[in-house]
Amino acid sequence: MKTLIVFLNKIDINKILHLQDKKDIYILNEILHIPISFYNWENNCYEEDKILDYVSKKLDNLSFEKIFLLTTLKLCNKIAQKHGKIEIINIDDENMLRKLIASI
Repeated sequence: MKTLIVFLNKIDINKILHLQDKKDIYILNEILHIPISFYNWENNCYEEDKILDYVSKKLDNLSFEKIFLLTTLKLCNKIAQKHGKIEIINIDDENMLRKLIASI
């Protein structure tokens, strides 16, 4: 499965470095910055639906079957969020990281 991994902020790449050796796994070499307007000041977290909407407009037309957005940002919703082929994964959550590795 042709997969793209995108970083939403600076993360410890060592957690996922071994994934780049897998076939059809591509890692975007730059950080995709998220506008501050996506931050929910009342709850002190980023709103996934706004992030997914924003990113899908930029990346949805790329020829990848799956796109994983890796982040350490505090997200408002603790469960995995998807928008078509795009999914946000908080890599500080070990269960989410295992899910990512298993799905690739």
